[in-house]
Amino acid sequence: MAASLTTQREPRPLRVLLVDDDPDYCALVRLRLARAPNLHHALDIVHDVDQALGLILTNRHDVYLMDYELGAGNGLDLVRHARAKGRIGPFVMLTGAAVPELDEEALGAGVTDYLLKSEMTSDNLARTIRYAVERHRMTEALSAREQAWRVVLEAADGLLVVDLAGVVLFANPAAESAFTSRRGSLVGTPLGYQLKPGETAQLVVRRRGQV
Repeated sequence: MAASLTTQREPRPLRVLLVDDDPDYCALVRLRLARAPNLHHALDIVHDVDQALGLILTNRHDVYLMDYELGAGNGLDLVRHARAKGRIGPFVMLTGAAVPELDEEALGAGVTDYLLKSEMTSDNLARTIRYAVERHRMTEALSAREQAWRVVLEAADGLLVVDLAGVVLFANPAAESAFTSRRGSLVGTPLGYQLKPGETAQLVVRRRGQV
């Protein structure tokens, strides 16, 4: 009797970069992450802002944890520099006190979420990281869909979306230009050409005076 063995590849760990200039606090974060339930991760720690920015720009990590106070600089400046160079996170700010003005400034700078150090348990830390990563992925997915629609809108070929009765629901600028000279006048009007559900049709539009 022959036996076959199958192996499953272990999922890639969530790559976390911690930026903090306090070695004791870094050790505490490492301990909290080690005890976090169901958080398969790999942690890197840096204490220097310039080194942190260099690592962020390599795009090797899935989430960035950073203290607000980082020696001569601060975490918000680091986020701003990273975003200015094309990295959009996700960034989680670790703060010592709840200051509404700081929260607003952090969100405006591009911070995905923040966590009070006094409330940092293993559960809270893991939950905050998962939320930040998931929110970042959703934001990137929305951005990709927006980019796809932008391609459609700017396409040289006309594109119409109609309902089963042949009424125009959407028309990109190229289609508007082909059918009419007034922007937005096609939507809501009957096309005069009915389609079957799921059918795609190609129409050839000839302007008056053209062959």
